Amino acid sequence: MMKRILVAVLIMCAAAQAELWMPSLFSHNMMFQCNKPAPVWGTAEPGTRITVEFAGQKKETVADSSSRWKITLDPMPASSKPRKLQVSSVEFAGHYAPCRRFAPASAFGGQVSFTNVLVGEVWLISGQSNMQYSMGSIGARDEIASADHPLIRYFHQEDQIASEPAADAKNGRWMVCSPETAEKFSAVGYYMARELQKHLDVPVGLLYAARGGAPARCFMSRDSLLETPATRPYIEQYDEALKTYPERKEKFDGQMAAYKEAVRQAKAAGKKPPQMSAGLNWGCMGPGHRFQPYGLYNGMIKPLQPFAIRGFAWYQGETDGNPRDAVIYRTMLPALIGNWRDDWQDGSLPFLIVQIANHHHTSPENETIGRPKVREAQLMTSQTVSNTALVVTIDVGERDDIHPKNKAPVGARLALAARKIAYGEDLVCSGPVFQTLEKSDQTLLLDFTDIGSGLELRNGGGGFEIAGADGSFVPARAQVDGSRLKVWSAQVSDPCAIRYGWRGWTEFSLFNKEGLPASPFRSYTDEDGIE
Repeated sequence: MMKRILVAVLIMCAAAQAELWMPSLFSHNMMFQCNKPAPVWGTAEPGTRITVEFAGQKKETVADSSSRWKITLDPMPASSKPRKLQVSSVEFAGHYAPCRRFAPASAFGGQVSFTNVLVGEVWLISGQSNMQYSMGSIGARDEIASADHPLIRYFHQEDQIASEPAADAKNGRWMVCSPETAEKFSAVGYYMARELQKHLDVPVGLLYAARGGAPARCFMSRDSLLETPATRPYIEQYDEALKTYPERKEKFDGQMAAYKEAVRQAKAAGKKPPQMSAGLNWGCMGPGHRFQPYGLYNGMIKPLQPFAIRGFAWYQGETDGNPRDAVIYRTMLPALIGNWRDDWQDGSLPFLIVQIANHHHTSPENETIGRPKVREAQLMTSQTVSNTALVVTIDVGERDDIHPKNKAPVGARLALAARKIAYGEDLVCSGPVFQTLEKSDQTLLLDFTDIGSGLELRNGGGGFEIAGADGSFVPARAQVDGSRLKVWSAQVSDPCAIRYGWRGWTEFSLFNKEGLPASPFRSYTDEDGIE
């Protein structure tokens, strides 16, 4: 009899042990955003009382009927003091509910504590491979060996493409910057954080959400893509592809299996393995495909919401660098910015845009049309969308490597832009930006904004081209004339158009005296009929 009673009591206790769950954003070594309300959230059995304690604050709530709960901590000043975040759950019956993700938790002690938690400036860094490339990938051995920066924290997550919004980042984890961990950091993110931490003298955290080869449409929500006329066709084409996906996937799997077998046989015979066809390399469009619209948004951006942040740093555009997508990018990038700002319920969150670097594309159309127009779209976005800034990288590219190793200037310029846009410092954070054009006989006179202490020409003044009424461009000479730039060519007696840096791989020469390069530009539009 006593045994049956004991079993019944244990069953009742187990039923009362509702599971508490929190996303991996909340863990040891994490960082809260300073001077903003800081949401903390998760799930638990409906009706479970949740208590969150941190930095002298103690707040409670109850899990709703859908098992969700959220507590928002009051704004906190930046602090480098390691502190403890404690979360506990108690059911209405009075039993502690153990935390599933941080098990083991005792049957009567459903509390979890996260240690070494700081409060500072948190940035979401996103984009494709040039944001993804790690310190280890660029071979920054000396920098890694000296990367003892305990006030820099890095939240890393693995690639995750999802058809529906994911609740958590894939294998998400916070890391403290040290010689043992720095090689895993995004190189651009590391140099940005290092500079910000040095100048702001507060802790700096990075939320990483990047994937190589990803077009911008992968980072936008389905609704946002549908609501933007220029990007709606991406969804329509994808939805149409889904109708025949099972048959196409079966065929694709068969072709892939045959290819792998051909590779195996070639290796066994000591022969050169066959090359993979373009169709196999790009895969079968459907769920989980690298180009699935909204797939990375659901898998890598959505799990970070609504974690409080200071702003975004975005380095993407190479995959959209073809003539068709480059034109759409003019609309898509502003839409992406609006999408993310809406998600974080802050229409003025700073958004820093890294312009794609100098690199030669083997496709003539991409080299002379697509890549220049992507850079132009990035420039236009920085000029028309509030609280944005452009980081120009035309001077740090490598002709035959789309992944330039020189990431330090990129991160430093991002930090410079952040200091002005997000933190209000009075400084020059941009290179010269083309503004107006005046014609004087055979010479074009150019005015720029963001000239800082003055204009400066390097590398022999290359990169400029001018054209007459026939639209034929020829190389031109340039000369600084006070705060203006004079450009001319003996081959053009009546110049009417100019462009600078208008190639995927291009000459460049225009800087301000602060050492920041000018963005490539042109004085005409597509409607003018000049290419």
